[in-house]
Amino acid sequence: MSDQVWIGRDGALVVLRFIERAGQARRIGPLLDAARCNALTEALATLAPDDAAVLLVSGGPGFGWGPEPDRLPDASEAEALARLCDRIDRMPVPVVALLQGAALGAGFELALAAHYRVALADARLGFPDIMLGLPPGAGATQRLPRIIGAEAAVRVLLSAPAVDLPAAQDLGLLDAVVPDEAAARAFALSLVGQPRPAPTRLDRLDLRAGHAAVNAARAVLRAPALPALRAVVDSVEAALLLPWEAGLAYERVQYEDCLRSEAARGLRHAALCDQRVARLQDAAAQGADLPETLLLSAMPANLAQAALAAGMRVVLYHPEKDGALAALHGLAELLDAAEAEGRLTGSEIEDSWSRLVATTESARAGQAELALLGDADIARRLRPHLPASLPLCVTEPVAGAVTMTPVPGACQPRLWEIRSEGAPPRATAAAYGLMRALGWPALPGSAVGSPVLLVLAEVLRVLVTMRDDGLEPATIDARLGVEGWSPSPLRHLEQSAVARAVAAAEPWPDAASGMPVWEAVLAAAAQGAARLLQADPAVQPWMIDHALVHAAGFPRWRGGPLAAADHHGLKRIIARIQAMGQRPVPLLADLARSGSGFDALDRAPALRPVAAPPAARISPG
Repeated sequence: MSDQVWIGRDGALVVLRFIERAGQARRIGPLLDAARCNALTEALATLAPDDAAVLLVSGGPGFGWGPEPDRLPDASEAEALARLCDRIDRMPVPVVALLQGAALGAGFELALAAHYRVALADARLGFPDIMLGLPPGAGATQRLPRIIGAEAAVRVLLSAPAVDLPAAQDLGLLDAVVPDEAAARAFALSLVGQPRPAPTRLDRLDLRAGHAAVNAARAVLRAPALPALRAVVDSVEAALLLPWEAGLAYERVQYEDCLRSEAARGLRHAALCDQRVARLQDAAAQGADLPETLLLSAMPANLAQAALAAGMRVVLYHPEKDGALAALHGLAELLDAAEAEGRLTGSEIEDSWSRLVATTESARAGQAELALLGDADIARRLRPHLPASLPLCVTEPVAGAVTMTPVPGACQPRLWEIRSEGAPPRATAAAYGLMRALGWPALPGSAVGSPVLLVLAEVLRVLVTMRDDGLEPATIDARLGVEGWSPSPLRHLEQSAVARAVAAAEPWPDAASGMPVWEAVLAAAAQGAARLLQADPAVQPWMIDHALVHAAGFPRWRGGPLAAADHHGLKRIIARIQAMGQRPVPLLADLARSGSGFDALDRAPALRPVAAPPAARISPG
């Protein structure tokens, strides 16, 4: 026994149990990192002559997962997992994996390497690493087509959502479903003396269907397709064409290429931003109870739809009958569209309507546990009729209320900014708790303005200058589309708040002097973000990246505009800013001079200059 793997015996059966390390407990099970994979490989090499079968079991709530989302793995981790899978391939006795909970990423690869897979009722398998820009690196693209066929393998490997138990059974991923570990042990012992399936088997490889699946997948992948997606398709094709060892080697090269790619760095940064938002919301919502009844007035219709989907009762209030009817009509359109697209059934929509009330009566509005009011005048008129203890959120500043606004740029707002100066802590917790319950990200707003609006305005001011100087909007859209920003950010000019911010932004007098569109965009975003970060130390670069990805459509695989600027190089960014006629913000110049990037501000806030007074405001320019 080591601190990684517990070795037990049940007659001729060897049980290898992954040990959850102290301080690293995860809800999804043990991390299959290099140390644990090496320990498992060593354990498999120490079997006694009379050991006749092996059962792999997790000591945590899930079978296993990896790599860690908070850092890029190095090549040694994939090598350790590949050695473990290869060792299982060469085992003279059957190896059975007991799947419980999640078998994700490295856990999925290990499960595929086992000769047999049995599962508990809560098992789910998948390869979410594709969302981090990483294809399999330990043989999954070669093993999975041989288990379930190439067409199903492509579908599973390109789909981030995990496969649940019924789907895994239908695909042929499982050899048995068992009620507990005792049944899994009995299954493994029943295999003693029987021939085990060879990893190189070809019985499920239908070449004609496989090539059709590969070609269909390539046709769906649009340029610029992420390298990891192409790598999966190419590696599955290699399983159809190449000998076993050559296919594994091909997959390995694809993995290492993707590991070094900008997309892997960017997607991991975006995932880290998502995690930081979730942790921020968890901390801010501490102690908040989910409201049973939510009061909404003059708020986006998708907020009511999401609250109903979360099981809440919703009161739609407007002092005027026409306003209440308009709110009902907007919600009905969303529910009808959801039914037409198959996202909701008729019975689910009926249930939603049964928990909805539309009213013009202020007395009924006071029955809620949380109020979100989108009109300051309505908020002032309604407030005397609401209980003093009712947490109140408004979209325009009102004394004693949380200011909670949908982020400018989001056409159907799902990202919100929350400012709580002067509001009761209970109201702040309730606001963040609601967003957490709906699965929507919420970020603290800035005293100097909306971070999304300020940075997006800089970008759009550059693009508008280029457009006004003769560059066709279609050309701008095409050039940004090649870089992954599609649809074009120019569409946000249709929103009045965005158009006003762009008009107020500082001009870029030489933006149309032959500057490449993408480099101009990165320079403008970096300049605007640096101005904001310098004025408000509470804002973090990762917040800006997260907001621009979610609200403005900046390509997620680039991580966000500041992550992309760091990758591009801040010295080059400063040269572009100067070439377009502006002086770089001092904070940006200091970062470039020190050889660091925006990410250094997340790690070391003390590097920032002294902020402007909290009451100060800056224009988007």
